[in-house]
Amino acid sequence: MNKKISGLITKLINILLFSCMLSMILLVASQVLFRYVLKWSVPWTEEIARVFFVWIIFIGVALVEEEDGQIAVDMFIQKLPPKVYRIWKSFVLLLESVFVAVLFVGSIKSLKTVSLINLGTIPNLDYRILYAPVLIAAPCIIWFLLNRMLALYYFQHNKEVAK
Repeated sequence: MNKKISGLITKLINILLFSCMLSMILLVASQVLFRYVLKWSVPWTEEIARVFFVWIIFIGVALVEEEDGQIAVDMFIQKLPPKVYRIWKSFVLLLESVFVAVLFVGSIKSLKTVSLINLGTIPNLDYRILYAPVLIAAPCIIWFLLNRMLALYYFQHNKEVAK
């Protein structure tokens, strides 16, 4: 069941990331075309491209967590005995989960404040659009972190499986 849900979440994240990346590339390419070929500046394309960049970063974190792909120097941690390794890894995963939960709650609390601020070149779009990816990614990240923590204890015989 967990693998099905994780697979579905990963697939949705990949689709969302692909859409954001493609949109950002098209916006930046159109900005270059308009500015240097047609000699006409379209100010909103740069701002929307930055919004997509923020979305790519926060949604991308969820994908990195699913793959356990963050940069880490773990040469000493790998040498720990299995029981100590599981305890240490559980502590780190729990700490990451708490951090993401605090980020999620902070984003929810900030929504009221930033709803009053509009993007400069697009008056109908407010800054809540920059907080939306956190609200989407945080539950996914916590899901993946808790699954990795469970894997540490279900696959006690092999440290590599639990990674």
